[in-house]
Amino acid sequence: MVFDASALLEFLGGGPIAEAVADRVAGGGSISALTQLELLRRLHGVSPAQFAGVMRSVGLEVEALDVRLVVDATRLTRAGVDLELAVASALARARGVRLVSLRAGELGGGAVALGCDLERLDATAARTT
Repeated sequence: MVFDASALLEFLGGGPIAEAVADRVAGGGSISALTQLELLRRLHGVSPAQFAGVMRSVGLEVEALDVRLVVDATRLTRAGVDLELAVASALARARGVRLVSLRAGELGGGAVALGCDLERLDATAARTT
């Protein structure tokens, strides 16, 4: 699985469906380097050293960006997809795995628009869709 920032922020922040995300994280997976940057940017009051410790404890692999991912993500951003979600989608597509996200519902078309297998977690209903 690939996780976008929305899913991991839910998990790290103890949101309504943190347990559902934790179950998926326990199965392993990865995030993009851009997702890692976005997490650090959005976790206010967390130092880089604290963040590194949290990421080690979570145990997800951090994937570097390569030209193929950048080109694929650029196609999605030109269609109006947020950069971080576009990179996470491109990574999931490249790895042939599912993308776990809370924000993907913003797209309406979801998996069709992203071109990858999508597990959209619904935070308001605390269930998966």
